[in-house]
Amino acid sequence: MNAMEYKGYFGTVEYSAADHCLYGRLAYIRDLVNYEATTVEELKSRFHLAVDDYLASCEARGKQPNRPFKGSFNVRTGPELHKAAVMASGGKSLNAFVCEAIRTSISAMAINEKQRIFLVSEFWMLSWNASVQRVELYNENTSETKKKDFRNRVIGWIEKELLEQYSSEIDSEKHEENLEKLIQKGSEFGKDILKDGKYPLSVAQKLLNLQLKYLWCYNIKAKPPHCPVDRIIMNQLRPKDRKPWTKIKKLSEYKTIISKLEQIADQNDQSLADWELAEFRRRNSSQSNAAST
Repeated sequence: MNAMEYKGYFGTVEYSAADHCLYGRLAYIRDLVNYEATTVEELKSRFHLAVDDYLASCEARGKQPNRPFKGSFNVRTGPELHKAAVMASGGKSLNAFVCEAIRTSISAMAINEKQRIFLVSEFWMLSWNASVQRVELYNENTSETKKKDFRNRVIGWIEKELLEQYSSEIDSEKHEENLEKLIQKGSEFGKDILKDGKYPLSVAQKLLNLQLKYLWCYNIKAKPPHCPVDRIIMNQLRPKDRKPWTKIKKLSEYKTIISKLEQIADQNDQSLADWELAEFRRRNSSQSNAAST
């Protein structure tokens, strides 16, 4: 929002094509105070005058003027989010927990565009390398140039066609549809260099799920519906349900694995993404402890 500031009040700046004028109002207060002008400088002057007149009018009537950002506000969360906030607060008051969450969110939003582009690019390289490192993806003698071109086309397509959907949480069904589209596009882009001419489901899910995990952890995208399926996560299943993640070929197999993992997450009263992240932290903690002994 374009805004001006004066004496702690904020004024909007808008244009009316019908009336050929600039106009605005005092923002973030309940009382309605408007102003208008024909030039930017005049609008700024009218804004200052509107604030002064408003304060004088309140004083004359013995009324306390509205103030923006008084330091408290009501938050309607719904029962589930309220419960989740209490459980996640770790003994802090809800007020302290919400304040900390707001600061964290604002800090994440403050990442400038160059930083965001750099981080997302690094996340893509990590996700891509993790998705292909244990798979014989390409035909023999495929040049590095063709591999790079294929990688860039797949990533570019995901960014253009899929990622915007994850700005808010989506369900498993929609995510699985996106995986099918990714497999189809990947196969189309790599038909001349991929083994059997097909982009494997195992690789597609690892790439998309891991990238979404990175973006979620850095508050760039919403919480994903699934987690990356790899060897360590597969080992959380019962022995009879396990198989190498690189051998997941059919969507029905993938759905079955996700369903069983969701059951484990449900037992811990967590979403699949939250549960996998907790497992990752426990795994790293165990490795660190083992290394220090």
